[in-house]
Amino acid sequence: MKNRHILFTISLIGLLSFSNCTMSAKESATDNDLAGNTDQPAEKPGLRVRDRFLYTAKNEKIILKGFNAMIVYWDIHGDINFPEIEKTGANCCRIFWSLGNPAPKPEDLDLVLANCIKNKMIPIICLWDATGKWENLQKCADYWCAPEITPILKKYEKTLIVNIANEPGSKAMGNEVFTSTYARLVKQLRNAGIRTPLIIDADKWGRNADSVLDTGESLLEQDPEHNLIFSWHLWDPSNYGSGTVAEIERIITKAVSKKICFIVGEFGPCEQTNNCAGTAINWEKLIELSFKNEIGYLPWVWRWTDAHSCIDFNKAHYGDWVNSPWGESVSVTSPYSIMNTAVRPAKIN
Repeated sequence: MKNRHILFTISLIGLLSFSNCTMSAKESATDNDLAGNTDQPAEKPGLRVRDRFLYTAKNEKIILKGFNAMIVYWDIHGDINFPEIEKTGANCCRIFWSLGNPAPKPEDLDLVLANCIKNKMIPIICLWDATGKWENLQKCADYWCAPEITPILKKYEKTLIVNIANEPGSKAMGNEVFTSTYARLVKQLRNAGIRTPLIIDADKWGRNADSVLDTGESLLEQDPEHNLIFSWHLWDPSNYGSGTVAEIERIITKAVSKKICFIVGEFGPCEQTNNCAGTAINWEKLIELSFKNEIGYLPWVWRWTDAHSCIDFNKAHYGDWVNSPWGESVSVTSPYSIMNTAVRPAKIN
């Protein structure tokens, strides 16, 4: 929602000025496994979608469970954040990437993807430049297809997921526009040789779940790789829009009925960080229903300066939980926490 992103921008400006002066996952993987070093070549280069689920080339089902990490501005290669997130047993990390000033260099992209894999997590690299701005979707696609960027994506294609653009558009675009736009962008990426799973976010600041649920099967059919994941962000408070229990149940039920891979790419403890108690989100119900229906979810956000953060920004370590009960509960103590539900595949080819 616009309010959340306005607050984020204000906080970010302040932070940039300042920054310038129990239980592990059920299965773990070695660094070589995650880098895709196996002795048998796969027919496809990496992770594949089949019906509702994501699989490795070795046919291991993956339910994506990890965190959003806003690292591009102060920990651009994940050196601080990734080792701490890894301690939760997360099997993936959604990486905040932006072309704003200063724009990251291609070598930064290379290093951040390598470091995420080194820490036993699937990197989900996502551009934020179309957040609330449908007209910027083409800019995001052009970045992924740039001659200096595509080879990096192909280098890590055995493990990588590309989230084309975060939360595009400030309103519901309608199924026809949504389908035609994304079909064209997906074709552009495929023609550039990008074969990884591509995540498509819902429109209307990521909140309009029906935009991906109603168009997903058609988009999947039009994708030459048939390798798409569809993402909804729960930011409506508990008494409004898609945030009510009834709406969460409806969306999860509808997702299960579709032959698409559906995840909850963002959710937090509240919508507005300056009024957290008054805009509380039904996140406990969300992760319970998602777990029971084998739908992946990624809390927002691992480390930041506001009420959405899981850990203390200045201390920056696993266990320095903040915003009780949110940070510790969603990370490690809830029966449906990342630590208690994430499963790392033994092999990623």
